[in-house]
Amino acid sequence: MAFIPPEFAGYAEKDPGFALAMTKHLYGDPSYPGANRPELWADGPKVQFVNRNLTFTDVPATPGANTSEQVHDLGGGRNYILFGRSVTVLGSTARTAQLPNQDTDFINYQEEVLFGRAIVEEGPLSIVFGSTPAFPYALFRPELGFGGMLRRYTLENNTGTVVSSVILGFQLALLDTGR
Repeated sequence: MAFIPPEFAGYAEKDPGFALAMTKHLYGDPSYPGANRPELWADGPKVQFVNRNLTFTDVPATPGANTSEQVHDLGGGRNYILFGRSVTVLGSTARTAQLPNQDTDFINYQEEVLFGRAIVEEGPLSIVFGSTPAFPYALFRPELGFGGMLRRYTLENNTGTVVSSVILGFQLALLDTGR
């Protein structure tokens, strides 16, 4: 039987093929020295979960100049698995007639892979990430991400007021290789 890390045990019971694909994706990463030696994976590095945040500050509301963007590789050069994401939007001024995190409906999000220019996600933050603090995570099937693949994250502010901060949170699984 092929090695599947204990962190993927729940997937191994319900979808063994996907659990094995996640294992091969992390342990088969060319940046890991044991990538081509599956017999060593059980005694190799363990899977660790990390939270990565991208913070956008002062997202303007000026028509025609209301976008802000960042370019990142979430895995830091290593293959990763994206398990969850969350978002928080902080307005620059308090508005009393507003539900918590309501601005997520008025800020458009675009995620683009720079290798090949493929758009991965596009739509309001509330659709892509979830809408309120009571349910901040958009739960989905884990996504396999490749190290070294840069992505552009673009926000478009349609709230009508300046947004002081947008914090995008990503929960990733990576191999703890000590680097």
